[in-house]
Amino acid sequence: QALKTPEFQNAKFRIVLCHTVEHGNTNCTDYDVQNIRHIVNDAFSGNPAPYKIHLWLAGHIHRYARTVPYTNTLKLVDNFKRVLRLDGCNRGYVTVVNDGPGFGKLDWSAIKLHVQNDCLEITAMNDKGEIFDHFSIDQAGEITELPVDLEILTERIDN
Repeated sequence: QALKTPEFQNAKFRIVLCHTVEHGNTNCTDYDVQNIRHIVNDAFSGNPAPYKIHLWLAGHIHRYARTVPYTNTLKLVDNFKRVLRLDGCNRGYVTVVNDGPGFGKLDWSAIKLHVQNDCLEITAMNDKGEIFDHFSIDQAGEITELPVDLEILTERIDN
């Protein structure tokens, strides 16, 4: 019902903050993912989606990753095998998964979100404040890559 309200419909930017992602893992057995997908898949998937969002912020897997809308391309800190299969091919928004302790190259990361008049600016930093991912999303959903301090992201395309 909230998606049908004037506040949602007229918002300049729409952001979802959730513990985990809505994309399925490689064997699609993760309960959290299955439950969230059941709730939101019909609302936010498709081209165009019935309800447009710009950004989905999540955690859960403790490894930094970012999707590229309408593709199966991931931007990763390290090419880990345990990642949820973040299939963005049917989703017109960016999903960012924040890092956490115990896995991979980073044990900590922070996401800074700056809402500007014409875009969302997202900055990901390590524990020293060094920027390793930096991009903006305009109202149409177009992504612009911005300068970083550390070049540690790689790209992976899932089939």
